[in-house]
Amino acid sequence: MKAIFYNTHLKRVNIFVLESMIPRLGSLAFLSFLFRYVSTPIWAEIGLMIAISEILIRLYLFGFQSSIYRFAKNF
Repeated sequence: MKAIFYNTHLKRVNIFVLESMIPRLGSLAFLSFLFRYVSTPIWAEIGLMIAISEILIRLYLFGFQSSIYRFAKNF
């Protein structure tokens, strides 16, 4: 049982989990500030930016994925 806690892979996974959780915890702490001081028109702009970026990301990734399927046969 002691060997599990000294495994290098487990240490790397723990570091990865911590590194991925720090930005999320920071955004959660910043959210209270946003709810307090940001007005409704700014929330609308934020929502529009998120929606547009999601649409553009989907279009970009769709083209990227189809290009991989098309040109991967050559390799």
